[in-house]
Amino acid sequence: MAESKRPGNNTGSPDEVYLLYDSTTMNQESSCVGEDGRMTEDEFKSCWKTWIYPVLHPKTALLVVDVQNDFISGTLALKNTPSGQDGAEVVPVINKILDDWKFDLVAYSQDWHPYDHISFIDNVMLRKTHSSSKIAAQEAAVYDEIVFATEPPTVQTLWPAHCLQNSEGAKIHPNLKIWHETCYSG
Repeated sequence: MAESKRPGNNTGSPDEVYLLYDSTTMNQESSCVGEDGRMTEDEFKSCWKTWIYPVLHPKTALLVVDVQNDFISGTLALKNTPSGQDGAEVVPVINKILDDWKFDLVAYSQDWHPYDHISFIDNVMLRKTHSSSKIAAQEAAVYDEIVFATEPPTVQTLWPAHCLQNSEGAKIHPNLKIWHETCYSG
């Protein structure tokens, strides 16, 4: 079996150098090695700061997306979809991850809609439909795709009203551990 030539396997001479970057394929600004193929102290410091330190000390983040009442037990609850999944099952899993792991950042997002949001079936009559829409507003149902006469035309799947701003349905599930600020989307 052939010996590995990977760094750390002591297969080469003591003078053998393994380059962190292939300076022949990278532009000089992003390379840690000078044109002479050797690393000066300044080049090492630059490489340490921009490459080695981030690899040895990575930043970690956990994104918790839309774990809200309306998606767990409200108007868009997963258990009422063909999958039949119980969205509440994710809460203890996320809590355990938060207990067991240290993150540099934990971010929570919340779906967050105004009452007159274009995607709500209850608001389908508030806007004109485009001539290319295969479904008329009066005939539209939840989960239908309709085209609104906006500029440019908006193709929109229709949903039940959900995650209305400042409503109980928009709130994060009460059993979910909150560690940091929340950002709003929608």
